[in-house]
Amino acid sequence: MRLAGIVAVACLAAALAAGCGLGLGGLEDMRGADAGGADVVVTADVTVQGPDAPTAEAAPPTDAAETGTLADAPPETSLVDSPAPPPVDAGCKGLVCNGTCTAASTCAECGGAALLCPGTSTCTSDCTACPGSPIQCFACDMNRVNPIGTCQPDDGMAYCLNTNYAGAYAGGQGYHCACALATDCPAETEVCISVGGAPGAFGCFTCGEQYTDTFNCKAGNGTARCNQAMATCN
Repeated sequence: MRLAGIVAVACLAAALAAGCGLGLGGLEDMRGADAGGADVVVTADVTVQGPDAPTAEAAPPTDAAETGTLADAPPETSLVDSPAPPPVDAGCKGLVCNGTCTAASTCAECGGAALLCPGTSTCTSDCTACPGSPIQCFACDMNRVNPIGTCQPDDGMAYCLNTNYAGAYAGGQGYHCACALATDCPAETEVCISVGGAPGAFGCFTCGEQYTDTFNCKAGNGTARCNQAMATCN
């Protein structure tokens, strides 16, 4: 009877194991899973074990086509439209033409800046920026050609508003430059009028000189009018 009971228990255990689909191997697999710990996760070709293990840091991109390089990066000054002019030597003994120290004595050969500002020894195209000398004055040689320009004070007693051009041309006698129309004159603020009443002789007179009032100036392509009292064309 005892033997029959033992056999019955053994059969029951075997039947239960078979009914649950577990064999000895299955029990060993469960025991192995419990003993093995956390699952294995593979990310970015780096094997990391366990949920608390550190993840691999992503490598910085190296594709210059997308990210650029320090060499490709624009400089901070790239928004500047044009570079600053080169510094002028403070010891310049000549004239400064377009930011460059020259040995010239006049601005006649300084392209686009034919007027000398005496206070700064700088060639300019705009005497209104010349301290104390806003008037454009040009004198020519005895043939009334080859103009030399300087910025002068707004003073009716001084060259060139006093109509006296003596000594105004590079240390020699100066003359009003020849013209047929105001647009022939070298300065925007000059008018073309008769010289000394001589028939057929016309010269470039600076607006503000005698007899220049209401005449057409070069400014505005010959359409501006001279206001002699203000020495301006408008």
